[in-house]
Amino acid sequence: GAAGAGGGGGGSGSSSQPSMDIVVKYKRSWNIQEALDQHAVLCRQKDILTKIGSNRLRVRRTQLQFAKLEVEDALDRVRKSPTSTVGDASKTLAMAGQVRRAAQELALASRLKDMDESVVHQQLAVADEEVEHSRLEMKLMKQAIDDKTVVLATDDPVPTQSPVPNDERKIFYCTNCKVGGHGQRFCEYFLKRPEWQIYPYQKWFEDEKKQRVPLPLGQAARRFRG
Repeated sequence: GAAGAGGGGGGSGSSSQPSMDIVVKYKRSWNIQEALDQHAVLCRQKDILTKIGSNRLRVRRTQLQFAKLEVEDALDRVRKSPTSTVGDASKTLAMAGQVRRAAQELALASRLKDMDESVVHQQLAVADEEVEHSRLEMKLMKQAIDDKTVVLATDDPVPTQSPVPNDERKIFYCTNCKVGGHGQRFCEYFLKRPEWQIYPYQKWFEDEKKQRVPLPLGQAARRFRG
């Protein structure tokens, strides 16, 4: 699963509960299938964490209810104690100790519930952010594919000109074809600029070592590919 076991909280009953840790983090994808696969994993992680968080809070609330009942029972025993018991100092101290322990357990149960509510809220917010990063990435890839200003590369010695001159373009694309060298590094540098976006790659062929050689999707002519 996307969420591991153990950790993610403290106190009574938490050691046997699954963790609320974020195991899978968003990572930049360079093609459509990678983006789809990552989005599915991140959504699955969010669903798992939602169920874990719901179960954890249900346990904490149940523990709190039991602790409240213990306090009520201890106080009720004090109220219904006969005069002979109230007049006995040792028995009175014993009843006071029971009330004190019940009150301490109630305070602990309340504190653990509040702590887990905070952990669940924070971790689900992080999981939402990871999913949103992935969703935005897929949206931008689709926009890149649908961009009518992108021209396809051909064998023509005179390349087809883009309908929008470079000095008028608002968006530029780069493709990491994973052929080694510094291509990915340059892509990462370009993508730090707001006007640069990823153009996804596709498989071109496999070499004799069964390694895939990619190129821009649809053999689109990129401003930079490496």
